[in-house]
Amino acid sequence: VQSTAMLDKVGISVEETAENIGVMSAAMGMSEAAAAKTQTAMFLFAQENNIASKQMFSDFQQNRGMLMRFGADAVDVFQGLAIAAKQSNMEVSQLISISEQFDRFDTAAESVGRLNALLGGPFLNTLEMVTSTDPLERLQMLQEGLINAGKGFDDMSYYERQAIADAMGLKDVGELALVMGGNFDGLAK
Repeated sequence: VQSTAMLDKVGISVEETAENIGVMSAAMGMSEAAAAKTQTAMFLFAQENNIASKQMFSDFQQNRGMLMRFGADAVDVFQGLAIAAKQSNMEVSQLISISEQFDRFDTAAESVGRLNALLGGPFLNTLEMVTSTDPLERLQMLQEGLINAGKGFDDMSYYERQAIADAMGLKDVGELALVMGGNFDGLAK
């Protein structure tokens, strides 16, 4: 009750906090007290990292279905995504969307094959992309593949940028620039 009231005073609604506590209890095996403490910890994490707390809680609620795949690690994965989103000027949901195409072997193989062909060598590995479940690890692998191929955003041609963005499953070339400029190193789990 105290945690919920404190979060309500800083703009996180009682309903949102209660829903998050319910999900954390059911999907992550936390007691209600532990889930409430986690909510407070998420608020403090947002403050420490200069992330708007309303945005942080909204992002968690919006993406909690996907995050629950990580069980007890869900909050850690989410916090890494929140920092990466802030550092790369992207949304948490954008980072997740880019990563999710590598959840299935067929879509991962297609994307990795196209990217390796465009990059001119075996810079990405389908099995590594599929077996790595952390979205930030996958984003880091994509970024490293481009770097290892000697590709800088400013060095690419108009069509090269479009083709690579399409092969990575990005919505546009703007997302490619953000992914290439993002800092995903060391944020996974």
